[in-house]
Amino acid sequence: PWDRLVGRYGYGEFPADQERQSLAAILDQARQQGIGFLGDQDARVPGSAHPGAHLWDNGSDVLGRLDELLAIRRVGLANFSPAVIPDGTPLYEMERRLVPVYLLHRYQLEAAAKLVGGLRYEYSLKGDEDSELAPVDRETQLTALDALLALLSPTQLALPASLRNVIPPPVLDQQRDREFFKGQTGAPFDHLAPARAGADLVLRELLQPQRLARLNDQHALDPGLPGHEQVLQSVLEATWLNSSKNDPYEHAIRSETNWQVLKRLMSVAADPTAGDVIRASATASLVRLSDRLSDRTFRNDSQAMAARRMILGFLQQLQERPPETSDPAPPGSPIG
Repeated sequence: PWDRLVGRYGYGEFPADQERQSLAAILDQARQQGIGFLGDQDARVPGSAHPGAHLWDNGSDVLGRLDELLAIRRVGLANFSPAVIPDGTPLYEMERRLVPVYLLHRYQLEAAAKLVGGLRYEYSLKGDEDSELAPVDRETQLTALDALLALLSPTQLALPASLRNVIPPPVLDQQRDREFFKGQTGAPFDHLAPARAGADLVLRELLQPQRLARLNDQHALDPGLPGHEQVLQSVLEATWLNSSKNDPYEHAIRSETNWQVLKRLMSVAADPTAGDVIRASATASLVRLSDRLSDRTFRNDSQAMAARRMILGFLQQLQERPPETSDPAPPGSPIG
C-alpha cells in the first residue's frame, strides 16, 4: 500500500492549480488508512522510540504475535532432531539450524520492547492535522514489560530435555562460525549458550539507556506512566531477587542471566551518554542489590558472594573515576 501511495504522490499528474490540494488529499487518505512512514533513523537505531517503526516484526498486534511466535518456537524446539540436516551432514551442524529456531522471536521481542517508553509520532509540517505526540498507554507498556520479563524465566530459556546431550562437537578440520552460539565449553556444545543469547536480547532492550531516559521523561510528564525506576526494579525482581526454585539446569540458567543483568547495570552506570539521573538510578540498583546479597539468605551462595564483591569494587572505581559528561546549551552568540 505504501509503495502504491508513493507512486501516486511522486508520479501522478494533476492540473497545475490543483496539485497542492491533490497531493495533500493523498496524504490525508494515507492517514485515514493508517499508512505511515518513518525512516531508518526511527527504526534501526538501538533505543528507537516509535512502536510502529521496526524491521522484521510481524502483524499489527505486536504482543499477540509475540505469543504466537513463542508457541511456534516451543513446537519447533520440541520436534527438533537430526532430521533438520541432510543425511551425511556432520551432526554438529544441528546447532546451526538450532539458532534460528531458538531465537525465532528475536525481532518480535525487539518490537515489543518499543512499547516500553514508546512514543507515537509522525513527520509533520506546520499546518498538518493529527500530528499530536502520544505515549503508548500505561496498560500496554506494563503488559509489554511483563511479556519481556517472562522471557528471562529459566523455563523459557531452557532447552527441552530432548535437545540435551545430542549435539556433538565439530568434526575434524571444521569449526563453528559466527552463525553458531558463542559457547564457553570448548569443542562440546554449551547448553547454557542459547540461554545467554536469549537473555541478552531482552536485557539489551530493557536496559537501553535511551529507553530508560524516555521512561524517566514520560513519568515526569505523566506519573501514571511507568518510569525507569520501575523497570530497573522489575528486572532485579525477575532475576537476582527471584526466590523460585529450579532444577539444576534451570538454576544454572538463572545464574547466567543474573550475571548478564549485573553487567548491564554496570554498563549503564558507567555510560557517559546515559545521563546523570539514569546512571544514578543504575548505581542505586547496584547498591540495593549488594545490600540484599549480604542477607543471610545468600550467605552460602558463591555467586552472590562474588557478585557483591564485584559490585563493591565497581562502585569504588566509579567513585574514583566518575564519568565526565556535560550537556551544554546550544550555541547562542549573535551572528554578525
